[in-house]
Amino acid sequence: MPLRAPSRWAGSPLAFGIAVVTIVVWLVSGPSSDPDGWQLVINTGRTIITFLIVFFIQQSPNKDSVALHLKLKELLASKKRASNHG
Repeated sequence: MPLRAPSRWAGSPLAFGIAVVTIVVWLVSGPSSDPDGWQLVINTGRTIITFLIVFFIQQSPNKDSVALHLKLKELLASKKRASNHG
C-alpha cells in the first residue's frame, strides 16, 4: 500500500514539530514582510497540506476494513461448518 508511509509520517511527532516550527517562523517573519504575500504563503501551504491529509486519513479506515475482511474469510475457511451465505 503506497500511502502507508506518508500516513504514518503525517501522524508522527516529528511532523507535528515541523508544523509548529513552520507556524512560529511564519508568525515571526510575517509582520516585517509584505502582508499580502504573508497571507498568500500560509493559505496556499495550508490548503495543499489539508488536501493531502484528507486522503491520508481516508486511506487508514480503508486499510483496516480490508484487513478485517481478510481475517473473517480466514476464520470462515478454517471452520468446516461455517458458511458465507446468509
